[in-house]
Amino acid sequence: MRVSARVKVPPLPPNPTQAQSGANCLVLVGEAILDRHGLVEACHLDRGTLRAFLLEIQGRYGSGKYHNSVHGADVMLSTHLFLTKFGVIGRLTK
Repeated sequence: MRVSARVKVPPLPPNPTQAQSGANCLVLVGEAILDRHGLVEACHLDRGTLRAFLLEIQGRYGSGKYHNSVHGADVMLSTHLFLTKFGVIGRLTK
C-alpha cells in the first residue's frame, strides 16, 4: 500500500477569493495584474477580448482537485510577485 493511500488529508476549505469572484479567480487575478502595471492601456487591449481570453484559459483547467483555475491564478500571482519583488521585470527586454 502506498503511503499516500494511508495518510488522511482533511478537505481544504473553500477558497474565499474563488467564491467572491463568482468562480472566476483566474480572471480576477489576471485583470488585476495587467491593470496594476497599466498594460491594458499600454498594449491597447480591448477589455472584452482580454476577459474572453482569460475566461478561455480558466475554462481549460477543468475541475481537478489541484490543477484547476485557482491553481492557475496562484501560479499567475506567484510569477507576478517573483518578477516584481526580485527585480526581474526590469531586466526583461521589449
